[in-house]
Amino acid sequence: MTPSERKLRRAAILTAVEWLAIRRENSTRILVTHQLQFLDCADKVLVIEEGAIVFDGTPKQFRASAASK
Repeated sequence: MTPSERKLRRAAILTAVEWLAIRRENSTRILVTHQLQFLDCADKVLVIEEGAIVFDGTPKQFRASAASK
């Protein structure tokens, strides 16, 4: 990845974090990601493996369950 591509990617991630940080009443947002740094922006975490929900809880609960594995 070139330096300009890294800069563009970093800017896109910051924009996504800012968007997630804005709480709007009566709104639902769904974010699909493999990047765990977005957990703190969520109220609820779902983990789906092969089409089945294998975890449903809060970011704190997710971290605790991941630490126990």
